[in-house]
Amino acid sequence: SIDCGVEESYLDNPTGIWFKPDKEFISTGENHETLPEYQSENEQYGKRYKTLRSFPNGAKNCYTLTLNHAHNNSFRIRASFGYGNYDRKNQPPKFDLYLGVNYWATVNSRSNVCYEIIHVFPADTEYMCLVNT
Repeated sequence: SIDCGVEESYLDNPTGIWFKPDKEFISTGENHETLPEYQSENEQYGKRYKTLRSFPNGAKNCYTLTLNHAHNNSFRIRASFGYGNYDRKNQPPKFDLYLGVNYWATVNSRSNVCYEIIHVFPADTEYMCLVNT
């Protein structure tokens, strides 16, 4: 599991999930903290939604997902997004989410949102891209 914007890996005790920082999966973007009033106190979210990565530059920014023996295997992929008014503009970004070449969803929400998909990897590497709209 990847937590965008964190600097170090951590075990999230409430969920039991081990999270890694996203810096080894993408080389663009900037890390930010969400404003405290937007950070969820719900234990199921743990530390998630306290940090984020924004992409002020570039029309398309892609995460590289590499898994051993992924070719022709299906995986459940969950992507969560939270704006948290980190830039104090009160204007959440709108962008399209792609998995490989396939359109997945349009993200445009002030609150935390989560998208799930079952995806068959065509190779051991796949790309999840955020495209400015």
